[in-house]
Amino acid sequence: MDKRTIFNNPIEIGTRISLILTALDCKLNLDDLVLLDYALLYSKEFGGPENLHPAMPNHIAEIAQRRESLPDAIQFFVKRGIIDLLIDKSGYYFCSNEYTLDFV
Repeated sequence: MDKRTIFNNPIEIGTRISLILTALDCKLNLDDLVLLDYALLYSKEFGGPENLHPAMPNHIAEIAQRRESLPDAIQFFVKRGIIDLLIDKSGYYFCSNEYTLDFV
């Protein structure tokens, strides 16, 4: 199966995550990032501006798919130093750094 896609590829997802981390300037876990990424794409559903992606029936199911695709995209950016990974006794967290801001 060819996994190359134009939409929701690791660069697009990682860029959105970088934007979220830069805007919020705090550490977030994977579940937080999944929900915030979903809210960013479907902002109209949350009282915001028009959605970035067209609203499809049952698009709420995308949350489960995002939970699977975000780790690879985030890891792609962590390996390149654009996003920082923090590990402590309460779990794994991601945050922005000076390179995230430069990238964004």
